[in-house]
Amino acid sequence: MQDGVFNSTPNVIAQTADGFIWIGTQAGLVRFDGSRFVSATTSTGQPLPDVRITSLRRARDGSLWIGTPYGLSRLKDGELINYSTAIGISTIIEDHEGTIWVTRYRITDGKGPLCRAADRALQCYGTEAGIPVNLGVRHYANGRWTIRLSFAVDELNSLEHFSTPYRSRSLRPG
Repeated sequence: MQDGVFNSTPNVIAQTADGFIWIGTQAGLVRFDGSRFVSATTSTGQPLPDVRITSLRRARDGSLWIGTPYGLSRLKDGELINYSTAIGISTIIEDHEGTIWVTRYRITDGKGPLCRAADRALQCYGTEAGIPVNLGVRHYANGRWTIRLSFAVDELNSLEHFSTPYRSRSLRPG
């Protein structure tokens, strides 16, 4: 970015609780403070997994979740945490309990397209949990998630249980 001009077209936008507006582009993450646009950096200069931003999500805890083709990151209080196993992030959502869930469009580790952020790692779910590969989270409204499958659309009260016509599995550990 030079003189407040984007180097690329904006893809996604989110506003965090501190009032900053974050804009994800194909050339990086940009922050608007109400007066000017600046390229986003961390206090330590730690880079994102990729400059191309595919998704953003403001979380209730004040953090900003950032999805890229090569990973997922969480920015909170100037600290950037990169989740290296998260390749090809397409959607980031937060459920009613504050849990962050992501869908991945590139599954290179065989762990599945739906992942839950737990501490500093992701727990991913795939065919063994009854989740088909072609899965996409649509939206959360009125206390229900809408999930798009390769063969159907199911509405769930939460992501705690995922059901297909063939079986139902718990996505929570324990």
